Order: sequence, then structure tokens, then C-alpha cells
Amino acid sequence: MRTFFLAIAISASIPVTAAATQIQGSVIGTYSQPSAGTKFGSPAYVIEWNKKFEDRQKMLRSGSIAVVPPHGFAPHTPPTAPQLQGDYFNEEASRGASHWTHMPLRVCIEGGGAATAQDATFFSQSMDDWARASNGRISWVRAGDPAEADITVDWLPGAPHGVEAGNTRSRINAVAGQLIISNAHIDIAGLVNGRPMSESEMRKTCLHEIGHALGLVHTSNPRDIMYFQSNQSQVAQLNARDVRTIQRWYSL
Repeated sequence: MRTFFLAIAISASIPVTAAATQIQGSVIGTYSQPSAGTKFGSPAYVIEWNKKFEDRQKMLRSGSIAVVPPHGFAPHTPPTAPQLQGDYFNEEASRGASHWTHMPLRVCIEGGGAATAQDATFFSQSMDDWARASNGRISWVRAGDPAEADITVDWLPGAPHGVEAGNTRSRINAVAGQLIISNAHIDIAGLVNGRPMSESEMRKTCLHEIGHALGLVHTSNPRDIMYFQSNQSQVAQLNARDVRTIQRWYSL
């Protein structure tokens, strides 16, 4: 099984009353170390990585971010027993999650790069999965013109930024203390390490990137579709925690 690591980053200046671009993605391979000499996965690595993640979330909310690395930070602390139950609503609320204020979302599924008809089908099915999970709170329609779409998706010949299975860039406005999405674009890798993703990998990537396009950020439970690393604990579908979270998030 190939391992997919997921990253989150913020780019561009973010005045509180202006728009920001939030970039989130699925990274393939191993994260670069936060500082020289820190072993990946070590306690020191976890502490440093998590601090940088929290600092960036604070800067996002304060509007003080100017430039950050192309691949950001996700929590690495193993989930506690309570986190394995219920939902991850509180994690989302504390980590800069955002949301849409109108429905249906207009989605343009572009066919560039290495996309196949099956890839487009997986993406449409994944949109349907999130819509059903929301219990009617999320709906979408197919848009033919990307200029008229809220969400666009394309498949690249290789991997976004060379290391990602997928990448989502969302335009976000800070309004009265809430982060409101105005548009999002998803890039998905046509080839990973020189070959197409398996059906399971593609479904996980579509679900994960759509979750980002809907405003969700990474979680600390390896079973969640929004966990920062694809792993054998996940299945290529939404779990009960994913369902409960999206319902609560879009009930705000």
C-alpha cells in the first residue's frame, strides 16, 4: 500500500475584512522536517510541528499571515479515546475550518491532465456522498463553464507541486468572525510515482479534497477521511464521524 500524507497551508496576505487563499492537500511521501536534525515522527518533531500548526491557525484568524511554506502543518498527536467517538466538530472549529453560505454549489469537473471518465465518475460520486452525509444541508449541480462554478476540479499530468495526490485552494472571506468560502479549485494527480492511483486511492483523494473544498481541515483521528495521512485504518468512504461532523458544521 502506498502512503499518502496530507498537508495544509495558508498563502497570501489576510486582512480580517479581506479575502484569503487557503491551500490544503494530500501529500505523497514524507514531510520535510520542521528543523534540521529533528527526526520525523519523534516527540520533538510532534511538538514543533504542532506548535507551527497552531501558530498558523492563530495568524489566519488574526489576519496577520503574509507568507508561509507551500506545505503547512497538521496535528500529529495520536487521538485520544474520546476523539475516536462522536465527531470532530470541535477540532474543525478550533483549526480554521470555513463554510459556504449558499446552495446548491455549482461544480465544474474539468477533464484536463490525466483524467479519465472513471475519475470524473469517482469525483461526482464523492460529491454525492458528502451531500447525502449532510442530510440535505449540502447540494450541488454540474456547471459546464468553470467561470460560473463555485468549485472547479482538474487532473494534472503529474502530482500537484510534485508531491501531492491532491491540492485544494479556497478563496475565503473573514466576515463577522466567520470564514466564508467564495470559491475553490481542486487539482488531483493523474499519476503518482509514474502510475495512476488505484480506485481506492482516487476515491479517498476525491473525498478528502472535496472535504477541504467544503471547508473542513485535517483531523487527528486516522480513521477520518480528513486525517492528514491516508492509511489502512481508513476505507474509501465517509465514516460515521465524517457524517456527524459535516451535519453539525453545516447546521451553524
